[in-house]
Amino acid sequence: MKSKIKLYQLIITDCNIRNRNFLRLYRIFKETLKPDMTFREFRFYYYNKNLQYIDVTFCYANKVLIGFCAAAFYDTEIKNKKIVLGRAATGISTSFQGKGLPKWSLYLKYMRYKFKNPLPSLILTAYVANPIIYSMICKYTALVWPRLTNKAPEKIQSLKNEILKGSGLQGKEHAPFVVKIHFHVAIGNTLLERIYASKQKHLKYFLKISPQFQHQYGVVVIIPVSFLNIFFTILRFFLWGIVKFILLVTSFFSVKSNSLFTFILQKVQTLLSQEIKNGLQMRRNFKQ
Repeated sequence: MKSKIKLYQLIITDCNIRNRNFLRLYRIFKETLKPDMTFREFRFYYYNKNLQYIDVTFCYANKVLIGFCAAAFYDTEIKNKKIVLGRAATGISTSFQGKGLPKWSLYLKYMRYKFKNPLPSLILTAYVANPIIYSMICKYTALVWPRLTNKAPEKIQSLKNEILKGSGLQGKEHAPFVVKIHFHVAIGNTLLERIYASKQKHLKYFLKISPQFQHQYGVVVIIPVSFLNIFFTILRFFLWGIVKFILLVTSFFSVKSNSLFTFILQKVQTLLSQEIKNGLQMRRNFKQ
């Protein structure tokens, strides 16, 4: 029987064991990411005096909690500049990997925050240990570091160092942007086979920079959440959705016309070429 997936979104401000929602987040975090994590460690991971709130979505299948995605927002100051740091985390039971949490769930949390708080600079950070999650981020986000086509400028390198310092991981980089993280991401054998067989360039790049991802290593991902980056993210979701729909329709009607597929590929190539130009322009603007 097909599992019925339901999502429940809520806000957490009280990081106390008496808060049943924070306790629920702890339990699914522990189950999906770090089975030996104590509540004290978990609270330390999320809570400090600069925490604004945690925006969390719980994912249920047939009324059983199977996963979550969470965005925590912190007021901070880096080199005398006040910014808001967003910390992302996702976890899903191995039997539901790839079919539980919608890819847009986490994106919406940061978009919603930016539209409600347009003035502060918002920087999304995440320790990504799942190559597919990293590949998805690069696919749909115009400006992100580290990335195959984007060399991190000095200000991003400096920001990354400050983030690692704040997490107690300064000087512990195994390779640029790769660190030993606090938790282990369980990845099922089926998903592992898919990962190693993939020819997707962003996924292959992840494996190149973090080949030990199965041994508790993660990539420090940094995304400036600007209105320009949000616009291109929405645009990419829309464009890739159209391409997938066209391919689905042609497959459904068993259309094998070379001219049609050539037309689609040419359109995709044009879109991606334009995206590269836009990304380069965004990077120049970000450096200024």
